[in-house]
Amino acid sequence: DAMLTEAKKESEMVRQEGLPGFSAGYFYQQLEGTVGYDGVVAGISVPLWRWSNNSAKKQAQVKKQIYLAERENKLADATLIRERLVNNLTSLKSTLLYLSENMNERAEDTFKYATDAFDNGEINAMEYYLILSQTLNKQMTYLDVLQDYNETVIELNFLNIRL
Repeated sequence: DAMLTEAKKESEMVRQEGLPGFSAGYFYQQLEGTVGYDGVVAGISVPLWRWSNNSAKKQAQVKKQIYLAERENKLADATLIRERLVNNLTSLKSTLLYLSENMNERAEDTFKYATDAFDNGEINAMEYYLILSQTLNKQMTYLDVLQDYNETVIELNFLNIRL
């Protein structure tokens, strides 16, 4: 907004340069041995070459229009980014809900089953390791999605503050 204010001031200044100027003054002049003369001076200055001022006016207007267009583009970009983040957040939220409802309970049950089966000799160490690895991978997937969700929330909050 500071750039817009500056562009408006510049445009106004250029416009005023093309207007007639008025001046007024008072003088007192004294020569050697004579009584001084008092006087008032008034003047009007009229610009003769208005077309040079027209180009400066147009330049100031173009600067203002460029700034407004850039601001509109930035706002449109921010709006698109916000929409993308909201859509991503919705998707991540549903994924987290699914994972938390289904995967965590299954992971605990699978871990308990694998430990009991290994202790009873129903499965060997390789199968036990494979089951634990799969269970931990599922939990890591949940944590990765949770991290993506949190980062998206932070980005969205930051963007909302800037807008």
